Amino acid sequence: MKTFNLYFPLTFFIEVILFSTQVIQAHEFSQGSITTSVEEIIEACYRNENCEDQFANCVNYECQCKNNYVRKGKKCYGKVHAQCNDSSQCLSTRLRCENGTCSAPDEEKVGNNLCFDKSGVVVCYGPTVTTGWSNGICRLHANDFTVMGKLERTRPGHMECRPMWSSDVELSSKYDLLQPNENIKWKTRDFTLDKAVYGGSDEINRPTLLCQTEYNHMNFVGRLSVPDFDECQFLFYGTVARSKVFDVLVYDI
Repeated sequence: MKTFNLYFPLTFFIEVILFSTQVIQAHEFSQGSITTSVEEIIEACYRNENCEDQFANCVNYECQCKNNYVRKGKKCYGKVHAQCNDSSQCLSTRLRCENGTCSAPDEEKVGNNLCFDKSGVVVCYGPTVTTGWSNGICRLHANDFTVMGKLERTRPGHMECRPMWSSDVELSSKYDLLQPNENIKWKTRDFTLDKAVYGGSDEINRPTLLCQTEYNHMNFVGRLSVPDFDECQFLFYGTVARSKVFDVLVYDI
């Protein structure tokens, strides 16, 4: 239930001014016996000017991001072709603000790696990794899209990139690996979605942002659900499961 604070000035026309408030909402769902809860921030409003973010509108007394934006906290992040003034307003470590819109430049070749550079935030994928780097995140390439995976040892001396969120697509056996960087970290809070690590685009050109969650004392790596990026979607014995409690892989300085 959403709670708002209402104040009525003593004027002939009563104007209702709604101030920002925090509402904790429990979301329960079942995937096997998975049950989780999540805390949501509701920014209340009376008119568009009450919303902190310039790309939010007041709808039903709540600040909601415009189409082609995703919300985290009180901030809106643009998807491809969304209007922007700065790259910090664009989603993930790939999208950059160019000529007033969030654009998706191609990867740049750096040595043996392919990298995205967003205002000095550099994320690379390559064929090998430094000994001791153990995040195990890989990506498989299909015809025109990418599926993120987790590197697993399937037999002695053999590693395989196992898809983390889809088992219904035909993939190449070739994969590359997320390269080590001390600034790439798993975070639960105090991060912004413009720094969420980009993992590629899926078969219908939706961005993949990485998440991890725990179930049955096991750690699962998955992708943030689209279009709202508010759940962690992962494979549980071949079945797609979702969790509202998760960490996000971000570039955090």
